[in-house]
Amino acid sequence: MAYTSLRTDAAPESIKDFVRHHVDMQLHDVHTMLRLPLSKESGMEGGCNFASASVLCAVLAGASTVFFRQQGPDGERFTDLLAAHYPWDSQPRGGVERSIAISAL
Repeated sequence: MAYTSLRTDAAPESIKDFVRHHVDMQLHDVHTMLRLPLSKESGMEGGCNFASASVLCAVLAGASTVFFRQQGPDGERFTDLLAAHYPWDSQPRGGVERSIAISAL
């Protein structure tokens, strides 16, 4: 499946430009990494799990300062973004508590 760019139809041109030049390329990389591992024969056995998680956290951290809120400490903006917008209802029942998960990220 090919990567599909983020939809920015209703966004101002500056946001469209930022997403196109800074966000989409990183998400496209993660999309590619999520297709791994290929096979033992290819020598591409790594799943890139930690690398993918690291890139996604970096994208969220950037989004927390560009799109979410420009004021306040970086770490606070990141954790507030997760608290407000992460799909907590989609997590399995009995999983890690929200505050612990946010702290771990």
